[in-house]
Amino acid sequence: MNRLRARLAAQRSDAGVTIAELLVTIMIFGIVLAVSTSTFVSLARATSSARSLDSGTRETSNGMNALAQIVRSAGDVPVAGSSDAPAFREARADRLQLTTFVNFGDTQAKPALVTYSLDASRRLREERTAAQSSGSFWVFPAGASSSSRLLTASLASGGTPVFRYLDSDGDELPLNAGALTEAQRKQVSFVQVTLAVAGTGSSTSSVTLTNTIGTPNLVR
Repeated sequence: MNRLRARLAAQRSDAGVTIAELLVTIMIFGIVLAVSTSTFVSLARATSSARSLDSGTRETSNGMNALAQIVRSAGDVPVAGSSDAPAFREARADRLQLTTFVNFGDTQAKPALVTYSLDASRRLREERTAAQSSGSFWVFPAGASSSSRLLTASLASGGTPVFRYLDSDGDELPLNAGALTEAQRKQVSFVQVTLAVAGTGSSTSSVTLTNTIGTPNLVR
């Protein structure tokens, strides 16, 4: 019995993990951790970019749809003792003012003066001014009630203008001193709108929509 115990004791080893084995284990664990972390960060960035792109696309698309509804409903407004005022009151690369006959909830059919312009943050803002009756005509006096809302996030600076104006043949009307003349404004049959919303996180989250909008109510 004693001889058996001695043999078993001799076969036992109290030696643990060597330093070399421990270092190799730590190195492998570090590599696995680095790969896992890199993959997680990449997935998080891709998800964030996709969400930003989706949100930017929806917001820009909604703004474009709202603007297109107004432009398609543009109409000339009769003026007492004079020829009709052109539907496009002001036409610039980054500013557009026109009269429209979209029903904004009023039971009485009347025009509205709508202005699109960029604020200090280059966000496209829409301002609506209600018409007031003057006999059998409609006018837009200074100080008339108005409302405004934002249509887009900040637009990218430079590059393509927000508004371009085309005649009935589809030819672009050139801006003179930054704006169309009254004679040119009477020739506008299409408005080409480009909304290039700058990305908030990376260039991949930027959104650009272009739409050429006709004016069926205007006879050219």
